[in-house]
Amino acid sequence: MNQPLFPALTTISNELAASIQQAFSQYYTDLSNQDQVFFGVGEVTITKQDGTTVVVPSWSKAIGDAAQKVTENIFTAAQTFSKVIHER
Repeated sequence: MNQPLFPALTTISNELAASIQQAFSQYYTDLSNQDQVFFGVGEVTITKQDGTTVVVPSWSKAIGDAAQKVTENIFTAAQTFSKVIHER
């Protein structure tokens, strides 16, 4: 009994093919957005699933801004504390 080298191919509906294509498209959009956020610099533009775009800070900018605010708050708190001591 001879078996064919390749089994018979199965066909899929156009609806299933479109759904698979849409899933891959959304996946690639998500990957692109992640690359922008994690590896971009400054403000980056990401694309939402409905096709609209939004500008958000990149990870490096968000971390830098947070670090700067922490530093500013530490110095402000220290200066305020020092001022209260010297006023007494």
